[in-house]
Amino acid sequence: MSIINKIWKTEEKKLPCTNCIVFGNDNVIILDFVTYYESNTKKSSAEISPLCDTTISSILKYNPCENWVWVDIWNELIADGKQKFVCGEGSYGNEGFVACEDLEGNLIWGMFFDQTNPIAELKIIDNILIGITEHRESQIEINLKDITDIKFIIYDRD
Repeated sequence: MSIINKIWKTEEKKLPCTNCIVFGNDNVIILDFVTYYESNTKKSSAEISPLCDTTISSILKYNPCENWVWVDIWNELIADGKQKFVCGEGSYGNEGFVACEDLEGNLIWGMFFDQTNPIAELKIIDNILIGITEHRESQIEINLKDITDIKFIIYDRD
């Protein structure tokens, strides 16, 4: 069993507390998550893109598991009878996560975001996994054909 699945399959699920995609084989993609505020229009936007590759072992070398964030599952969605998507919050309350598990609870991949707020609802439309945040102020969109293609949409409140 991979290191991340040993950590994931405990009662207290944990993920590294950095914007990232963690895979069940212990590979990790660190994500660059940038938000912008346009003062003229008073609108916010965000960009999420892959930054670099690493591994769980490399992260653990400098950031022990005890420092990782606990995640609480708020909602789940079973797709195609083969996998389960789960979402929720990190232990500090302002973070969100989305993960994909097999039906035995093994982590296929998990994403942690430190700027989204908790992700409360999931749906799939045209191979896009959509996670709507707790206060319905934004949503994360993950292309299930290329999970590094991630969009974070901040709703206009005009």
